[in-house]
Amino acid sequence: MYCRFPHPLLTLYFSMSTRREFLRAATVGGVAGLSVARSAHAQGSGTIKIGLIGSGGRTPERAFGLGGRSSMTDREFGDVFDHHGAIFHYPNDACRLFAFCRTTTGCYNSYDDIIFGSKGTAYWNESKIVGETNWKYEGPKAGGHAEEQVALFNAIRKGERLHSDDYVVKSTTMAVLGQVAAYTGKMIGWQEMLDSQFVFKPVPEECVAGMASPVVPGPNGNYPVPIPGQHAWW
Repeated sequence: MYCRFPHPLLTLYFSMSTRREFLRAATVGGVAGLSVARSAHAQGSGTIKIGLIGSGGRTPERAFGLGGRSSMTDREFGDVFDHHGAIFHYPNDACRLFAFCRTTTGCYNSYDDIIFGSKGTAYWNESKIVGETNWKYEGPKAGGHAEEQVALFNAIRKGERLHSDDYVVKSTTMAVLGQVAAYTGKMIGWQEMLDSQFVFKPVPEECVAGMASPVVPGPNGNYPVPIPGQHAWW
Protein backbone atom coordinates (compact mmCIF):
# COMPACT_ATOMS: atom_id res chain seq x y z
CA MET A 1 0.00 0.00 0.00
CA TYR A 2 1.42 3.36 -1.03
CA CYS A 3 0.33 6.14 1.32
CA ARG A 4 1.96 9.21 2.77
CA PHE A 5 0.64 10.42 6.11
CA PRO A 6 1.71 12.81 8.88
CA HIS A 7 3.92 11.68 11.74
CA PRO A 8 1.64 9.71 14.09
CA LEU A 9 2.55 11.78 17.13
CA LEU A 10 1.74 15.06 15.42
CA THR A 11 -1.95 14.91 16.23
CA LEU A 12 -1.24 14.56 19.96
CA TYR A 13 -0.63 18.30 20.02
CA PHE A 14 -4.21 19.06 18.98
CA SER A 15 -7.10 18.58 21.37
CA MET A 16 -10.53 17.55 20.12
CA SER A 17 -11.60 21.17 19.78
CA THR A 18 -8.35 22.70 18.54
CA ARG A 19 -8.03 20.20 15.70
CA ARG A 20 -11.09 21.85 14.17
CA GLU A 21 -9.30 25.19 14.27
CA PHE A 22 -6.19 23.56 12.83
CA LEU A 23 -8.16 22.26 9.84
CA ARG A 24 -9.85 25.61 9.34
CA ALA A 25 -6.50 27.40 9.47
CA ALA A 26 -4.95 24.87 7.11
CA THR A 27 -7.70 25.51 4.60
CA VAL A 28 -7.11 29.25 4.75
CA GLY A 29 -3.45 28.46 4.18
CA GLY A 30 -4.27 26.88 0.84
CA VAL A 31 -4.42 23.09 1.31
CA ALA A 32 -8.17 22.67 0.77
CA GLY A 33 -7.61 21.60 -2.82
CA LEU A 34 -5.60 18.63 -1.58
CA SER A 35 -8.53 17.45 0.57
CA VAL A 36 -8.20 18.48 4.20
CA ALA A 37 -9.19 15.01 5.39
CA ARG A 38 -5.74 13.73 4.49
CA SER A 39 -4.25 15.72 7.36
CA ALA A 40 -6.28 13.77 9.87
CA HIS A 41 -5.65 10.17 8.93
CA ALA A 42 -3.24 9.52 11.80
CA GLN A 43 -5.43 10.95 14.52
CA GLY A 44 -5.63 8.89 17.66
CA SER A 45 -2.48 6.95 16.91
CA GLY A 46 -0.98 7.84 20.31
CA THR A 47 -3.59 5.52 21.78
CA ILE A 48 -2.80 3.03 19.06
CA LYS A 49 0.88 3.14 20.03
CA ILE A 50 -0.11 2.18 23.57
CA GLY A 51 -2.10 -0.68 22.05
CA LEU A 52 1.02 -1.86 20.26
CA ILE A 53 3.04 -1.77 23.48
CA GLY A 54 0.35 -3.60 25.44
CA SER A 55 0.13 -6.32 22.79
CA GLY A 56 3.85 -6.98 22.82
CA GLY A 57 4.47 -5.04 19.62
CA ARG A 58 2.16 -7.28 17.60
CA THR A 59 -0.03 -5.82 14.90
CA PRO A 60 -3.74 -6.63 14.55
CA GLU A 61 -5.03 -9.05 11.95
CA ARG A 62 -8.04 -6.95 10.97
CA ALA A 63 -10.29 -4.08 11.99
CA PHE A 64 -13.76 -2.73 11.42
CA GLY A 65 -15.22 0.61 12.42
CA LEU A 66 -17.83 3.27 12.05
CA GLY A 67 -17.74 6.99 11.53
CA GLY A 68 -19.50 10.02 10.14
CA ARG A 69 -19.85 13.77 10.43
CA SER A 70 -22.44 15.73 12.32
CA SER A 71 -20.93 19.18 12.84
CA MET A 72 -17.83 19.57 10.66
CA THR A 73 -19.88 20.02 7.51
CA ASP A 74 -18.50 23.32 6.21
CA ARG A 75 -16.55 23.33 2.97
CA GLU A 76 -13.22 24.04 4.65
CA PHE A 77 -13.33 20.65 6.39
CA GLY A 78 -13.15 18.80 3.09
CA ASP A 79 -14.47 15.23 3.36
CA VAL A 80 -13.23 14.59 6.91
CA PHE A 81 -15.35 12.69 9.44
CA ASP A 82 -15.75 14.29 12.88
CA HIS A 83 -16.19 11.03 14.80
CA HIS A 84 -14.70 7.57 14.44
CA GLY A 85 -14.68 4.26 16.22
CA ALA A 86 -12.60 1.20 15.36
CA ILE A 87 -12.13 -2.27 16.83
CA PHE A 88 -8.82 -3.99 16.14
CA HIS A 89 -8.71 -7.80 16.32
CA TYR A 90 -5.41 -9.46 17.22
CA PRO A 91 -4.32 -12.98 16.17
CA ASN A 92 -6.39 -15.77 17.75
CA ASP A 93 -8.55 -13.07 19.35
CA ALA A 94 -5.92 -12.84 22.08
CA CYS A 95 -6.96 -9.23 22.65
CA ARG A 96 -8.86 -6.39 21.05
CA LEU A 97 -8.25 -2.68 20.95
CA PHE A 98 -11.26 -0.36 21.03
CA ALA A 99 -10.36 3.13 19.78
CA PHE A 100 -12.72 6.08 19.60
CA CYS A 101 -12.31 9.77 18.80
CA ARG A 102 -14.50 12.80 18.33
CA THR A 103 -13.63 16.28 17.10
CA THR A 104 -16.79 18.15 18.02
CA THR A 105 -16.79 21.38 20.01
CA GLY A 106 -19.11 21.92 22.95
CA CYS A 107 -19.03 18.25 23.99
CA TYR A 108 -17.44 16.36 26.86
CA ASN A 109 -13.77 15.72 26.14
CA SER A 110 -11.61 12.91 27.43
CA TYR A 111 -8.15 11.82 26.36
CA ASP A 112 -7.42 8.59 28.14
CA ASP A 113 -6.32 4.98 27.74
CA ILE A 114 -7.82 2.20 29.85
CA ILE A 115 -6.46 -1.34 29.65
CA PHE A 116 -8.72 -4.16 30.85
CA GLY A 117 -6.99 -7.36 31.99
CA SER A 118 -8.10 -10.61 33.58
CA LYS A 119 -6.76 -9.52 36.98
CA GLY A 120 -7.32 -5.80 36.95
CA THR A 121 -7.74 -2.57 35.06
CA ALA A 122 -4.93 -0.12 34.27
CA TYR A 123 -5.70 3.59 34.02
CA TRP A 124 -2.91 5.01 31.90
CA ASN A 125 -3.37 8.72 32.62
CA GLU A 126 -3.77 8.15 36.35
CA SER A 127 -0.79 5.76 36.49
CA LYS A 128 -2.66 3.20 38.52
CA ILE A 129 -3.93 -0.39 38.45
CA VAL A 130 -7.12 -1.48 40.20
CA GLY A 131 -7.76 -5.19 40.73
CA GLU A 132 -6.28 -8.14 42.56
CA THR A 133 -3.17 -6.09 43.27
CA ASN A 134 -3.83 -2.37 43.54
CA TRP A 135 -0.92 -0.15 42.51
CA LYS A 136 -0.34 3.52 41.84
CA TYR A 137 2.78 5.31 40.72
CA GLU A 138 3.85 7.80 43.38
CA GLY A 139 7.14 8.98 41.89
CA PRO A 140 7.98 12.35 40.34
CA LYS A 141 5.61 13.54 37.65
CA ALA A 142 6.89 13.97 34.12
CA GLY A 143 5.22 15.10 30.92
CA GLY A 144 5.52 12.80 27.93
CA HIS A 145 6.30 15.58 25.47
CA ALA A 146 9.08 16.91 27.70
CA GLU A 147 10.51 13.46 28.36
CA GLU A 148 10.78 12.62 24.66
CA GLN A 149 12.83 15.79 24.19
CA VAL A 150 15.06 14.83 27.14
CA ALA A 151 15.64 11.41 25.58
CA LEU A 152 16.36 12.97 22.19
CA PHE A 153 18.95 15.46 23.48
CA ASN A 154 20.59 12.86 25.70
CA ALA A 155 20.97 10.60 22.69
CA ILE A 156 22.45 13.45 20.63
CA ARG A 157 24.98 14.25 23.34
CA LYS A 158 26.00 10.58 23.52
CA GLY A 159 26.20 10.23 19.77
CA GLU A 160 23.44 7.61 19.82
CA ARG A 161 20.37 7.18 17.66
CA LEU A 162 16.89 6.62 19.06
CA HIS A 163 15.20 3.82 17.14
CA SER A 164 11.44 4.42 17.23
CA ASP A 165 10.93 3.57 13.57
CA ASP A 166 9.12 0.33 14.28
CA TYR A 167 6.49 1.96 16.50
CA VAL A 168 6.16 4.95 14.17
CA VAL A 169 5.45 2.75 11.15
CA LYS A 170 3.16 0.31 12.94
CA SER A 171 1.15 2.92 14.83
CA THR A 172 0.66 5.01 11.69
CA THR A 173 -0.39 1.95 9.72
CA MET A 174 -2.88 1.02 12.44
CA ALA A 175 -4.34 4.53 12.34
CA VAL A 176 -4.72 4.24 8.56
CA LEU A 177 -6.34 0.80 8.94
CA GLY A 178 -8.88 2.14 11.45
CA GLN A 179 -9.77 5.12 9.31
CA VAL A 180 -10.13 3.08 6.12
CA ALA A 181 -12.37 0.64 8.00
CA ALA A 182 -14.53 3.49 9.29
CA TYR A 183 -14.80 5.20 5.90
CA THR A 184 -15.66 2.02 4.00
CA GLY A 185 -17.73 0.24 6.66
CA LYS A 186 -15.85 -2.97 5.88
CA MET A 187 -13.76 -5.41 7.86
CA ILE A 188 -10.27 -4.69 6.54
CA GLY A 189 -7.37 -7.09 6.98
CA TRP A 190 -3.90 -5.86 7.90
CA GLN A 191 -2.23 -7.69 5.02
CA GLU A 192 -5.07 -6.78 2.68
CA MET A 193 -4.38 -3.10 3.31
CA LEU A 194 -0.62 -3.51 2.89
CA ASP A 195 -1.13 -5.32 -0.42
CA SER A 196 -3.53 -2.67 -1.72
CA GLN A 197 -2.37 -0.39 -4.53
CA PHE A 198 -4.67 2.39 -3.34
CA VAL A 199 -3.12 5.88 -3.31
CA PHE A 200 -4.44 9.14 -1.91
CA LYS A 201 -3.89 11.49 -4.81
CA PRO A 202 -1.83 13.43 -5.45
CA VAL A 203 1.40 11.75 -4.39
CA PRO A 204 4.09 14.26 -3.39
CA GLU A 205 6.01 13.75 -6.64
CA GLU A 206 2.98 15.01 -8.61
CA CYS A 207 2.48 18.22 -6.62
CA VAL A 208 3.34 21.40 -8.52
CA ALA A 209 2.35 25.03 -8.14
CA GLY A 210 -0.94 25.86 -9.80
CA MET A 211 -1.98 22.23 -10.27
CA ALA A 212 -5.66 21.34 -10.52
CA SER A 213 -7.24 19.88 -7.41
CA PRO A 214 -7.80 16.11 -7.54
CA VAL A 215 -10.98 16.62 -5.49
CA VAL A 216 -13.54 19.30 -6.34
CA PRO A 217 -16.71 20.43 -4.55
CA GLY A 218 -20.04 18.96 -5.61
CA PRO A 219 -23.17 20.85 -6.69
CA ASN A 220 -23.90 21.86 -3.08
CA GLY A 221 -20.48 23.51 -2.77
CA ASN A 222 -19.07 20.87 -0.42
CA TYR A 223 -16.58 18.13 -1.10
CA PRO A 224 -17.98 14.61 -1.59
CA VAL A 225 -18.04 12.66 1.67
CA PRO A 226 -17.39 8.89 1.82
CA ILE A 227 -20.50 6.84 2.61
CA PRO A 228 -19.74 3.69 4.63
CA GLY A 229 -21.09 0.63 2.88
CA GLN A 230 -20.94 2.37 -0.50
CA HIS A 231 -17.45 3.83 -0.56
CA ALA A 232 -14.94 1.25 -1.83
CA TRP A 233 -11.25 2.02 -2.27
CA TRP A 234 -10.25 -1.38 -3.54
